[in-house]
Amino acid sequence: VEFTVDDKSPDPILIPLTQRRNEDVRTKKLEEVQVAVEHRQEATSRNAILASEARLMPGTGGDPVKAIMNFPGVVPQNFGSQQLIVRGGDNSDNVFLLDGIRIGSAFHDIGFYSVFHPASLESVDFYPGAFPTRFGNAVGGIIDLKGRASGESRKVEGELDVNIASAAAFLSVPLGPRLRLSLSGRRTYYEAYLAMIR
Repeated sequence: VEFTVDDKSPDPILIPLTQRRNEDVRTKKLEEVQVAVEHRQEATSRNAILASEARLMPGTGGDPVKAIMNFPGVVPQNFGSQQLIVRGGDNSDNVFLLDGIRIGSAFHDIGFYSVFHPASLESVDFYPGAFPTRFGNAVGGIIDLKGRASGESRKVEGELDVNIASAAAFLSVPLGPRLRLSLSGRRTYYEAYLAMIR
């Protein structure tokens, strides 16, 4: 049997051929046969949550990235710290990605919020272990952040949040059919509270 296999297929296709002794074998050339196999690689440990839902989770303070602290096996290194311990590993073992690009960390060194404005994120995918090989040689957990897509909206969007801990603003302006300019910022008041204590 003559056949070809698409080089995208990772596994060879084996066709066993058996022949009995003294058996008359007649050969026939077949037309081209194409075998297509859909390969799906799904991580069993993936925890996906929309940023809009994560903002409503208790203990997040409206920060979608902090929602991963509510998953099993995740604890902060100490009270008030954003250094994450995933299944007993060190914080340096974790990998943070934004739209597939590896970043150092999603949190400030000191502070209770991430470096991303909540309105600028679409979803948060968390892999505590058994993650796909496309994430590289990470040892701890994978925190894969998806930025908000530009979409088809032609409206100017904005958000302002002021509370006793911080003030944050977000502005998104359409520049074209599928292009938007988004600006965001956040300011905390921790130094003012510390000055009053001194």
